[in-house]
Amino acid sequence: TVMLTTGDMIQNRYRIVSLLGQGGMGAVYRAWDTRLNIPLALKEMTPQAGLDSNTLAQLRQQFQQEAAVLARLNHPHLVRVTDFFEEGGNTYLVMDFVEGENLADRIARQGPLPEADVLTWASQLLDALAYCHDQGVLHRDVKPQNVVIRPDDAPPGAGGEAVLVDFGLVKLWDPSDPRTKTAMRGMGTPEYAPPEQYEADAGHTDPRSDVYGVGATLYHALAGQAPPTATLRMANPERFTPLRGLMPSVRPETEAAILKAMELPRLQRWQDAREMAQALSGKVIVPATPVVTPKYEKTRVLPGAQPVAPAQKKRIPGWIWAVGGLAVILLCGAVLVLGGVAIRQARIAQATATAQAQAQAQATVAAQARATATARRISQATATAESQATATTQARATATAQARTEQATATAAAQATVAAQVSMDSTLLEALSWPLFLHDDFDANENDWPTGDYGDELIEGSRRITNDKYRWEATASGGVVWWAIPELDPVSDLYLTVEGRQISGDTDSQYGVVFRRVDRDNYYIFRVRDDGDYQLRVRYKGEWDTLIDWTASHLIQAGAVHKLTVVAQSSHLTFYINDQHIDEYTDTKLSTGEVTLVIGLDDAGDTGTFEFDNFEIRAPAEASQWPLVLSDGFDADENNWRTGDYSDERITGNRSISSGAYRWEADALDGAVWWSVPDIASTSDLYLTVDAIRIGGVEDARYGIVISRVDNDNYGFFQVKDSQFFKFSVRYEGEWNTVLAWTEASSIRPGKVNQIKTIVTGSHYAFYINDQLVGEVDDDRLSRGEVGLAIELDKGDTAIIEFDNFEVRAP
Repeated sequence: TVMLTTGDMIQNRYRIVSLLGQGGMGAVYRAWDTRLNIPLALKEMTPQAGLDSNTLAQLRQQFQQEAAVLARLNHPHLVRVTDFFEEGGNTYLVMDFVEGENLADRIARQGPLPEADVLTWASQLLDALAYCHDQGVLHRDVKPQNVVIRPDDAPPGAGGEAVLVDFGLVKLWDPSDPRTKTAMRGMGTPEYAPPEQYEADAGHTDPRSDVYGVGATLYHALAGQAPPTATLRMANPERFTPLRGLMPSVRPETEAAILKAMELPRLQRWQDAREMAQALSGKVIVPATPVVTPKYEKTRVLPGAQPVAPAQKKRIPGWIWAVGGLAVILLCGAVLVLGGVAIRQARIAQATATAQAQAQAQATVAAQARATATARRISQATATAESQATATTQARATATAQARTEQATATAAAQATVAAQVSMDSTLLEALSWPLFLHDDFDANENDWPTGDYGDELIEGSRRITNDKYRWEATASGGVVWWAIPELDPVSDLYLTVEGRQISGDTDSQYGVVFRRVDRDNYYIFRVRDDGDYQLRVRYKGEWDTLIDWTASHLIQAGAVHKLTVVAQSSHLTFYINDQHIDEYTDTKLSTGEVTLVIGLDDAGDTGTFEFDNFEIRAPAEASQWPLVLSDGFDADENNWRTGDYSDERITGNRSISSGAYRWEADALDGAVWWSVPDIASTSDLYLTVDAIRIGGVEDARYGIVISRVDNDNYGFFQVKDSQFFKFSVRYEGEWNTVLAWTEASSIRPGKVNQIKTIVTGSHYAFYINDQLVGEVDDDRLSRGEVGLAIELDKGDTAIIEFDNFEVRAP
């Protein structure tokens, strides 16, 4: 393709002024709009050579769709796309040309930048990203090079402001399906890219990925140096120096907000751009990460995982959307979301990715062998030199050879470790950050596993702990599933893993794990068999339901040790073999229960001998241990609750804070729901509790808590009444929806203080009254919002309700 030169005209409108930058598949020019007489930036994208006509047509259609989305964006801190077109086989984006200096150049010129300036720019960038996310667009390459600071003499109101540029890795994002992936994607710039963005075949990005990029950018601006990459941080956490370790003058609150944005697990970051902006402005206190004590003293730290080579990534042919090293405004095409991909299709894709992983593993071994061979040649060459040297020289040469050999080995090992961590699915990485619940390496029976001989009319055998393994022998008299339950409390969300193998017996014998076991008639079972298949079933109310039928996986090899892992997050279940993602399923039947080991024999006469090791459970911190967001004992009005007289055509009354309580008096002129919301940031996952008592009015008066309130037409309401009933409703787009109808609950104490509590994780709601679980439900209509107190009265009813000890926690 011939490069454009000064004076060339495009579309009979845009005259090329100069080349600003060039990459392997495109270039960016400064141009002049001869119609409007203004400068602009013109980005040219050239198709990769050798593409077939169908691929070219698909890419051009994609470009048109993506460019149209970008052209609709209009925000003072985003560069504008003003036109897009095709000419001469190439595609072009036309953008405003914004004078200024990119943030990377300013840091290089000045070193660490003033905190006040950085916080001002952060507010502007986060506002721009919040706007993008609201439009369903992710940036995915936030970094200093893509932030331009306008000159001080820019037009009024714009001087010194930050502008976010270059959507080269942009992704169209469906907020209703945050796990959707894109067809073509880039990894971003390593120092500013979160772990999930490295997973080109399996990762899922969402607004929290952009939050990480902002955090890393602010870190660089304040410290004067870029942070280490996410992969280096995973391989060696000590490589990451907290911000104040480099710049002690940075305020602790600023450091805390930035470090939270840069957490490796997404669940521990700010959940969106607005939340981070509030933290940096001081409107949200950044909670310290709680120290969670394991539930059992006899736990052990999990040994380091063996390195696993990552899957070799194959790039899909297409446009290269980024032109490196540009200090100008660059915008380029978004990548299309692949929505509605069936799980069964995902399994096929995963099988392909896993096959690639094996190929990469072989390549890694070969690379290590080459490194060792090189070191050996160095050693041999040194030995030849030694034969001609003095004893002293020989010693020095030998030491040099040994050092080089050790360095080659250490480098290969370090690279393999980083590769293993990068190859991990982001769901697995997040789960590995959860507090350790139990680890058992079976060097003794510290968790009361059943041992000894056992038998009934279906099975007989023995179980024992020997050679640091849990060994299980069985002979079936009929088809049977048999489990071994340790002494553990029930868990809901969990990371469960165990190493297992079949020593002998029929190849269709099964072994695996049971989780969320309530009793013998209610549990999930995930198991494998040595003929190469895995399966997921649920036994619910005494009936079997196959969720994932026997499915082949090359990861399962007869006689080999298999690391079986389950990550259960609310209703979403994800499964791994040897840390490789194999499948996932969503099911709402069971939410909590015990975990166990399990074997299965199909027919009379079948036998099997199995060994298990390194049984481990991790679980998110208990909701009651989540960081405290707000605690109000109503000793004073510190959180701007609504107080004083109030009235409208439906209700009249008074709200006050007195005697350490929030007192609410109401007289209904018509049926009404009324709420009071404190000054608190919106939340998604949360733990909310309050003490409440009805001290006057009708017994049928309802009182409780508001959850995920977006506005008057969108919120959840968990309410109780002294006749010992509770209800949960969702008002959505102005219409009431009963999610849990009025249900009797003996835990409600009429005329006495009742503790009302809800725990929300994802779309799952759990409701408690006086610490007794009374109901659970999944509802995805509302994902985040304000929280508060509420009452409901029928026409003519009166009530006096007092609330106390209002507490909100969030992960």
